Amino acid sequence: MTTPEDIIDLVRNAVGLKRVNRSGWGIAGVDRFRPESVAEHSYGTIISSIYISQYLAGTGVQLNIEKTLIMAAIHDLPESLTSDIPHDASQSGKSSKETLKREMERKAIQTILRGKSGSSKQLMSIWKEYEDCTTIEARLVRGADIIDMLVHALDLEDSGVSPRILHRFFASSQHTFETLGIDILSAIYGILLEMHRKNADDLNIRFEI
Repeated sequence: MTTPEDIIDLVRNAVGLKRVNRSGWGIAGVDRFRPESVAEHSYGTIISSIYISQYLAGTGVQLNIEKTLIMAAIHDLPESLTSDIPHDASQSGKSSKETLKREMERKAIQTILRGKSGSSKQLMSIWKEYEDCTTIEARLVRGADIIDMLVHALDLEDSGVSPRILHRFFASSQHTFETLGIDILSAIYGILLEMHRKNADDLNIRFEI
């Protein structure tokens, strides 16, 4: 049975994500326009997951919405210990850097959940499901995670950041949406990409994707 102390400890780890900034924007040199914490990103992922899961359920797709939202809420929880380790966009899932990132985050979630009674095994199972990305729920949350990133990129463009600087976030996401195999995710990506292209066209910026 989960104790009040267990709940407090888990919540404190989650709240710690408010103090962890998303690293990709810093690497791109645009975080000064609008810094974003991992907690803010998690919130955006949750909101996206709600709308997308409701849409899919309405079209007859069988999925566990409760599990989907738990997954969205905890998918970045390890970063309360590891900080936000950036993905190697060009070698995602293949490079030694990406392998190390996954291992560090796996150990971090085990540390966070170790000794917790009750729901810890369920949370660990849901987090691992997200990492494996084979179920409909995990693929949905993976797409929602990227959608939130691209929406933030568009907000940055509205704040004056050049689409040329942010183009790599859109370009590196294309393959992921192709492999997730969920039509609504691909449709949303296509719309966001067109918004990005329009911002670029308005500034006479040209690129291929």
